[in-house]
Amino acid sequence: MAGKYGLTLIKSDYGGETVIKSAVVSKDSFPYYEFFARNRKFDLFPNKKTVYLQGRDIPVFLKSERIRLQSLDKFWGKGDKSVNGVYTVIGNLKYRKTVVRKLAVFFNTSEKDLLTPKVFSKKEYINRTLMIYLILFLTLAILTILATFSIPLTNVKQIGVYKLLGLSNLDVVSKLFMLPLASLLGASLLFDIGIRLFFAYWPAGFAKWVLISQLIVVMIFALSILIALALIRSIRIITLLKQGINFNLGMAITLVIKVATVVLATVLLIGGLANVKEANENSRQSEKVARLGSYLTAERTSVVSTEAIKNDEVHNGKNEAKIGHFFNDLEKESNAYFVSGSITNPQRSLARFKFADSFTPKDRYPVVRINRNYLKHLGLNSSTGLKNRFYVPIEMKKDHDKVTKLTKLLVLDRSDKSRKDLTKTRVNILYYRSAPATPIYINEKLKLFKRPIYELIDSNHLDHWSKLQLSISGLSNPIRIPA
Repeated sequence: MAGKYGLTLIKSDYGGETVIKSAVVSKDSFPYYEFFARNRKFDLFPNKKTVYLQGRDIPVFLKSERIRLQSLDKFWGKGDKSVNGVYTVIGNLKYRKTVVRKLAVFFNTSEKDLLTPKVFSKKEYINRTLMIYLILFLTLAILTILATFSIPLTNVKQIGVYKLLGLSNLDVVSKLFMLPLASLLGASLLFDIGIRLFFAYWPAGFAKWVLISQLIVVMIFALSILIALALIRSIRIITLLKQGINFNLGMAITLVIKVATVVLATVLLIGGLANVKEANENSRQSEKVARLGSYLTAERTSVVSTEAIKNDEVHNGKNEAKIGHFFNDLEKESNAYFVSGSITNPQRSLARFKFADSFTPKDRYPVVRINRNYLKHLGLNSSTGLKNRFYVPIEMKKDHDKVTKLTKLLVLDRSDKSRKDLTKTRVNILYYRSAPATPIYINEKLKLFKRPIYELIDSNHLDHWSKLQLSISGLSNPIRIPA
């Protein structure tokens, strides 16, 4: 496909701290500038073993980044790596439908499933960090204006002497602000030299935005000087001789700056109150959990070794299997619970199955995946021998057909993706009348699921999704050990 349609296909993987890009390339579409900071096209991968490394071949902005570009042949050379992963296809958009169709046939899956991200990350540019920097910038801008404004106020007699000597207002401004202006320009120059020495590579647009930001600072300083010039013009020899100066302009400017300062302080206060509110909310959540019972959880579950790093790199599932065995031991030795919950919207989270269309956008179901130990804690029937078992609130029994379809979709969602026949999927549904509330952490926020659907997992044969959940860090980790 790369040769026929002029495409570049890049598979992205992560090995420890290294970003591995494995590619099949076409000169017509490969992003040379993004990798090598130059648009000169050359033959990549003259042989299968060719590797381009960060620092040596690929310039990067931060030296902590590790990038490796290699051929897809090299990545699959030993035959021990999975085809699963995230692929980027670069090329002419007119071939998009053809390429997606061919890849779907090759991977034996639907086009919709192929294009549905299973793992993704998101970067919010308008975030708390940016707001803090913006507030600091505004604070410094106001201080700059105040400092500039104070220079003529503290040098009234000197300004009078300059005017007696016949200097113009612009000459007075030049004498008062030449040193601050030179300091500003000198500091900017030193800053530019410093970042040029520190960063080996500047991303596209970086230099432009550095210059724009410095220009904004200079413009703020120039605005301050213009305000000072207006104040200097109001200082006249005759008023100095009469020992009286009209500072109405200065008072007006001071009032404006005070208002701006009050507004800025109010914004900072609101931000501080929001942090206090968040801390109080976290405290209340901790109290809720304490009332429901005392548990220990795992901050992080991972396998650390040279072999584990390699396993992560090739996505062979061995690390997840080891964590699964670890949980089996923890379950037997410490009576550990497995508790993981979410709000399921079938039309959204199960959309790749055509049967999800029978649900409405408003259908939302709290679903909690649990092991047998937690099932006993809830006081529910824990008889053995039933596969794909679900415990459903008794009030949902009137919609038994809909519940059956939902539970089958949940089973299909965590099963082998080649199994997509709803009619051949078997589930066992038991309806319960009462059970204590289950505390669930969703995005580190505590939610109390009072009457959810419980899905019982098979701890001796954990599915891949359950093993991945055991690797989650923080409060959302499903491991809970009664303290």
